[in-house]
Amino acid sequence: MPYLPLFPSFLRLCLTCIMVLALGACAQFSTKKESTQTGQAIVRIHKTDEEESKSKDFPPETLFDLMLAELALNRDMPDVTLTYYRMEAAKTRDPAVIKRALEISTWLEAHEVSLELMGLWQEVEPDNPNTYQFMAQQQIYFGMLKSALVSVERVLELGADFNFDYFNQMLPELNEQERAEVLSELEKLSLKFPKNAQLWLSRAYVYALMDQRDSALKAAEKAIHLDSKDANPVVVHAKLSFNYNNHKTALKEMEKGIRKFPESHALHLLYIESLLKLGKTAKAEQHMKQSVKQFNDDLEYQYQLAVVAFNYKQYQMATELFQSFMQNEFRWEQSCFYLSRVAEEQGDYEAAVAYLKMIQPGEAFIQARLQIAFLLIEAGKNQQAIKSLEEAQSLQADNAGAFYHAKADLLVDDGKEQEAMQVFATAINAYPESIKLRFARSLLAEQLNKLDIAERDLKKVIELEPKNALALNALGYTLTNKTNRHKEALVYISRALELSPEDPAIIDSMGWVQFHLGNHEVALKYLRQAIALSPDHEIAAHLGEVLWVSGFKTEAQRVWDDALANNKDSEVLKSVMDRYLK
Repeated sequence: MPYLPLFPSFLRLCLTCIMVLALGACAQFSTKKESTQTGQAIVRIHKTDEEESKSKDFPPETLFDLMLAELALNRDMPDVTLTYYRMEAAKTRDPAVIKRALEISTWLEAHEVSLELMGLWQEVEPDNPNTYQFMAQQQIYFGMLKSALVSVERVLELGADFNFDYFNQMLPELNEQERAEVLSELEKLSLKFPKNAQLWLSRAYVYALMDQRDSALKAAEKAIHLDSKDANPVVVHAKLSFNYNNHKTALKEMEKGIRKFPESHALHLLYIESLLKLGKTAKAEQHMKQSVKQFNDDLEYQYQLAVVAFNYKQYQMATELFQSFMQNEFRWEQSCFYLSRVAEEQGDYEAAVAYLKMIQPGEAFIQARLQIAFLLIEAGKNQQAIKSLEEAQSLQADNAGAFYHAKADLLVDDGKEQEAMQVFATAINAYPESIKLRFARSLLAEQLNKLDIAERDLKKVIELEPKNALALNALGYTLTNKTNRHKEALVYISRALELSPEDPAIIDSMGWVQFHLGNHEVALKYLRQAIALSPDHEIAAHLGEVLWVSGFKTEAQRVWDDALANNKDSEVLKSVMDRYLK
């Protein structure tokens, strides 16, 4: 979690005085102020001088509670802090206390509490646009984009601006119906606030997602017309034009945009990437070099450029930039990864491993060492890969579980399943409550027909996570597929289906257990539903078998043949077809 600043100065002074009386010592409170962050949404709650002057003189009991709240935060007990602030926010209805409570609830991702506090804030300050901005950002975070626009409307009514960047980022997550609903609301707001360029730009994004090309371009053009000082509408329009195959027009628009907005990173990157897509490599390289000189001190831009260069196999430029970042100790670990990828693409596995070995124990260490193992396997050095994982395990013992898991997977790939089981046994003995390790061992144990181990591990996972639909389904499927305990299996699969009613694997399990229970008609209903959601070869094998046994032999053979055409190496399909067709 990010650093959470202590309470603003007007209260800090009061708290310090109380601590002098109550504790006999003057506490030192930090004066640093930072924004809080939750997920991708950054929420800033500003406190103006006018708001500061309006803050109440709190009674001693309130000050004491707030003091305890801040002390709890200092002592790593944020839940206690939130409890006190939530209580005092409701009691005092003071905007500053409500905002502080919101900072803490947002930091803790206590979303229900945040919504409650936002409702209170709106009651207390119905004409403060910050309340509605905050509400909109939270609604966007939850994916409630249509509801967020109601809050945005109030922000605009109060004469404030709203930044739609995060809103636009979330639009691709909506389904078709949700996009249509959001578009309808955006169109209404555009009529109400016809000079708001950001509304038109958001409309352009939605039109593009719905493949309404002319409308998307016209909406972006409208945004350009309404806000000639913003480069973003130009970027969007040019990108849409390029995507709609108007390449020549789009490139000219990008060039014109760069002349007008020479500091726009997005325009430079779009232009370079578009040139590379069209195979205009020399021109792209020239502009890359020019932009590196232009943004000589802007390492963040150069990093984005290096990634584009890597993605389009401009390895010389990418290598030069990533190596310069390492010299400047900027994005050092990411640069190691990319330089390793460049070396791998060029067939230099030794150099690729060397770059990854430069990453020291820390957050990126696991990924680096797992990648080293992968590279060694690619080079046919399986034993070295295992030794590398063992070395990594000793260097970062806190994450030994991940290395155990990787080592076991390597042994399985090498055909040494029994040795892999021994590795899992050692790992689970060290980490008995690791869900990942137990789940992984259960899958291997089931393949080796060690059903007692598989069942024990899955039941432990379910004990640790009662709502783990994958574990419930795995246990139910194993019991019905490998034993005669079909009624017991039905209980587990039913629970899994309640938790994930649209998961085709679980629906397939329900059909399979119903088949074993003799309920062929019910089984067919579930299996048809499963294959409609996912044309998986194992589901096809099950459906075909139930169809055959139920007397629908022609349909069964068609289901098997269609599945085999797309999965020619499926042993499951070949096995069931051999049993019935031969």
